[in-house]
Amino acid sequence: MGIVKRLAGPACVAVFAGCGGGSDREPEFELSLRVDGVMASRMPLGEGGEASVDVSDGSRIELRASEPVDWSSDLGGASVADAAEGATSKSLVLSRPGAAGTTSVFEARAQSASERWARVHVAIAPRQFPARPRVVGEYSEWRSTLTRQDGSTSGSAYREEVRQIGPPDLALIVTTRQSDGRPTAYREVDGQERTVSYAEVSYDDAGNDYPSSCHFDPAVVAYRFPLSVGASWSAPWSTTHCIDAAEGSGQAAGEVQAWEPVAVPAGRFDALRIHAKLAPEVPNAGGFARSESVCWWSVELGRPVKCSIALLDPTSGQVRDRLVNEMTAFGGP
Repeated sequence: MGIVKRLAGPACVAVFAGCGGGSDREPEFELSLRVDGVMASRMPLGEGGEASVDVSDGSRIELRASEPVDWSSDLGGASVADAAEGATSKSLVLSRPGAAGTTSVFEARAQSASERWARVHVAIAPRQFPARPRVVGEYSEWRSTLTRQDGSTSGSAYREEVRQIGPPDLALIVTTRQSDGRPTAYREVDGQERTVSYAEVSYDDAGNDYPSSCHFDPAVVAYRFPLSVGASWSAPWSTTHCIDAAEGSGQAAGEVQAWEPVAVPAGRFDALRIHAKLAPEVPNAGGFARSESVCWWSVELGRPVKCSIALLDPTSGQVRDRLVNEMTAFGGP
């Protein structure tokens, strides 16, 4: 933007003499912005100019004016540390209280002429969280509450444990009932938490097991990393080989809606709230039911700690039952 130069007073009038060589304009008035010591933007205050800059979490912001100004700010949810302010300078470190992005606005108005001002918008992008590798021996324990369409409820408890890691970075996760220790499911996930194979185990009254299994290619996407507030995805999946299970394909979609702390029996966690949909084209293809869920993914553990799952009618899409799973314990190497 250009610099507007204005007259400091009335035009010079002289009788029998010239006006002299001095300038009758106000000096140029500028605001400079540095981020972590690097010049980011310059602008004249006289134009009411505005500028925007993207910074990382924990950046130092330094604002300098060419003459005394009055400072004002709207932090927009960001937190401030190591702040200092003077008539011509303002310095501070900006951070978020959570994982969602924030935008802070800083304004400077010249003390000599308040109509000369400039405004700087400083945006801290949402944090990004990569996938956390699985390790052998990692486990989580859960309590599960099923609420049926008729209002009746039932509960259960189960445990998930990583039994082995095989190439290429496939983790075998075994789900067991806590009541008797019997396996109920086997799942293989890759390093990006995509389900490569899934097997369910049922038992008859005599205790005989009846497994059904499927492999997937493309794999079933649970999350698309790195996760950040506002990120979304939609990905197809398809069975490649099933034993005593329905073949088919489907779509997995999700969106990171917000940064939202959550409390579960295992503790209180800072989390990303994720809304997801799983839509098999054939009912129960690959062992998956049509569903819509909200899960809270702990940024500390790199794992979900709570999921509320609406089980939908495969034809009408109406909610049939609702399943709530909450983590009660987490541990391992």
